[in-house]
Amino acid sequence: MAKNLGVIAVFCLPAIFLWWHAWDGHLGSTLACTCGDSGQQVWFIAWPAYALQHGLNPFFSGSLWAPKGVNLLSNASFPLVGMVLAPVTWIAGPIASTNIALTLAPALSAWGCWIACRRMVGWSPAAWIAGFVFGYSPFVIDNDATGHIGLALLVVPPLMMLVGRKMLAGQGDATRLGIGLGLLVVAQFMISTEILAITVVVGVIGLLSTAAWVPRLIRHSWRFAARGTVVAMCLTAIVLAVPAWIALFGPRHIVGAPWPAIQIQGNRFIDILAPGQTGIPNPLLQLGGYEGPAGPPSAYLGYAVVALAVVGALVSWRRRSTRVLSTTAVVTVVLSLGALFWTTGGAATVWLPWRALGSLPVLDAIGPQRFSALADLFIAVIVALGVDACWLRTSQWRRALASPGIWRPGKARGLVAAGCLVALSAAALIPIWAAYHAPLTTRSVSEPRWLEGIVRTGHTAGKSPVVLTYPFSMSATAFSAPMVWQSMSGISFRLAGGYAKVPGPNGRALQLGPARSAERVLAALSAEIAGPFPSGAPWQIATLRSAVSEFAVTYVAITDRGRAPSYAAELFAAVLGRAPSFSSGAWTWRVTGSAGAVGNPESAPGISTNPSRSALALRNCRTLLSHTAGQWRAVALVSDCIVAQERPGIGQR
Repeated sequence: MAKNLGVIAVFCLPAIFLWWHAWDGHLGSTLACTCGDSGQQVWFIAWPAYALQHGLNPFFSGSLWAPKGVNLLSNASFPLVGMVLAPVTWIAGPIASTNIALTLAPALSAWGCWIACRRMVGWSPAAWIAGFVFGYSPFVIDNDATGHIGLALLVVPPLMMLVGRKMLAGQGDATRLGIGLGLLVVAQFMISTEILAITVVVGVIGLLSTAAWVPRLIRHSWRFAARGTVVAMCLTAIVLAVPAWIALFGPRHIVGAPWPAIQIQGNRFIDILAPGQTGIPNPLLQLGGYEGPAGPPSAYLGYAVVALAVVGALVSWRRRSTRVLSTTAVVTVVLSLGALFWTTGGAATVWLPWRALGSLPVLDAIGPQRFSALADLFIAVIVALGVDACWLRTSQWRRALASPGIWRPGKARGLVAAGCLVALSAAALIPIWAAYHAPLTTRSVSEPRWLEGIVRTGHTAGKSPVVLTYPFSMSATAFSAPMVWQSMSGISFRLAGGYAKVPGPNGRALQLGPARSAERVLAALSAEIAGPFPSGAPWQIATLRSAVSEFAVTYVAITDRGRAPSYAAELFAAVLGRAPSFSSGAWTWRVTGSAGAVGNPESAPGISTNPSRSALALRNCRTLLSHTAGQWRAVALVSDCIVAQERPGIGQR
């Protein structure tokens, strides 16, 4: 145990350097971004701790998209990480837990690869080289930078590969190996169901490769492996019965792919070899949750690592592990290309196997580019096998030189050979590390002051208020800052909306929402990517008014962000029928009489389905808002206001 902790500590050193702007004294107040997936992952860390503390379901939450809630297992959540780090979250907060998870993700991934390789090589430095190649691969670092902890934490796949190898070789006790494999499956399910599905697919490919290269091994060990597999399946079925039901059939589960055209979103082959344009901001990366300079694509390995793997496969080809892993790696790389063969000029008309596999149930929710995670693992192990084979040959050469009658070079020659192997392997990683632009970019995070009054009122009322924020938090807007604020406040309020996948009317993941829906209006109001700007037409006013009631909104808050905050404030003044209050950089409305109560459109202050009553409520109180030099201020009060039903368009952008 002490040795493993020491190994993990060594593998943590580069990760601490990557996240140095958090570890230099701001662990609990620094984050890569409060936008996109980075902000979302903070909430995925915070919720399991909150659920454990209050005896709630860690796989479902009513704190997002109130009052219906969110199925977390239909999202890219990682409840196991949040549960393990719950004590840290309770003591130091979710931002500190997130930074610790982001630091440990590459280190634990490297350690898992090191564990697997130590059983396959005789020279320990070879296992260290493989650990760094895998744990700090662009796939891991790219996902780590954007907050994808479930994709960056790849400690389980190497261990599953090790257990599977022992089962096929008939080593050890079948029951114990089956229990170990079952526990690993459960752990990976709780970290990333997507990586688990990919691991199963690649495991089948590895089994077929073994049958092709070493058929005699399969004939001798299939009964042993079958017993272990049955034990693993029984254990998995018992432990994951409820979570799997929640994910596939539970409330608010999602049917099909989490986003459109996921099957064709594969890697370009050139991205495996070339780093592309790095060091400049990437809009897609910013949308994903990282605002710093772009690093290499997640599929990138570089010419040096690929050459090292090819040479390693050649010098260790006699080992059956090399042959099996090389075949599996090639097939996995092909799967990572997706359903279309992408080139610099577009997609070529080349048939790829994922075109058939990607339409199957469960697999239709997998992003094929994420097969790179397993491809990187196999390549790292092949590099280790090659380095180990080279070291074995130099050992034979040194023993020959040390035989009688031949000049004895002593240990110096062996040390030089070892140093050359390690230096060559390290040199292969230099192009990758040079493209990372470390330390990673971070920003300071704090809970907005205007939220304190809302939270305090909610605590006084004894119920969690429901807050609708502008910009509206949903997948189409990639606005996750309210989820970060919610996490930092201890989940003390609920959100109308949330940057999380929820089912639409057809059961598939909600994107923009149906035409003329409140979700679509709020998305277009918040972000240009969501479509044409709302004009303030009467049907839009009525739709938003109904949504405020449907979401049981207690407070509406317009923050100084988004597409047009001044216009949004004016729009909601028309929706709610009165002017807002200004507090610490945000315009807010209290909608219902009691926090957390479901609003009645006819009785709630400022909400009415009657146009004449809305006109009366708006008269003499419509506020024109403007944003000047970063400060909000009311610039005029219009005594003769006209409600939206009487005039299309309520203001100018």
